[in-house]
Amino acid sequence: RIFRSVMFSTGSANSIWLTAVRYDTDEAWIFHSIDDGQTWSEHPIDVVSADGANVYVDVIIADNTDPNRAWIVMGPYLDDQLLETRDGGRTFSVVYEPDGDIIDGAQSADHALWIITSGSKVIFSENGEFFQRLEEAPQTIGIKADNDTIYLAHRIASETDTMSSTTDGQSFDRV
Repeated sequence: RIFRSVMFSTGSANSIWLTAVRYDTDEAWIFHSIDDGQTWSEHPIDVVSADGANVYVDVIIADNTDPNRAWIVMGPYLDDQLLETRDGGRTFSVVYEPDGDIIDGAQSADHALWIITSGSKVIFSENGEFFQRLEEAPQTIGIKADNDTIYLAHRIASETDTMSSTTDGQSFDRV
């Protein structure tokens, strides 16, 4: 197994998530701990078929209040899906499929999801069910949530500033 990602929840959830894959057999697993890594649960993940291409499985967001909820990215290059689990990794459902890759993600204090996709696009979901592109957002390569503020790392070749912040996804304060 190749361990691909680790994510610590913020806020009160206090959980840790890991993903692992075995490319030659198209297998993947999620590992979950709710006691600071003292004990772990391990659950297999059904891997999407990619006609021989490697399928990556990475945890991208750990819910900040629910220790059993997280989002992972699965897919071969340029064909990702965002999967959600609400039961500690036992089951997953597809909640978003961009046309391309999911690069980064964050959850704000109000539980909204913020996703960065191929082409430096910012995608927002207030409830984790309906996702929309924020057309006015600057081209972004990374994202971080700190309470109610979202920080966007810009693509320097296309933006004049290296970073901006927003609290509402409508206006972006350049730094």
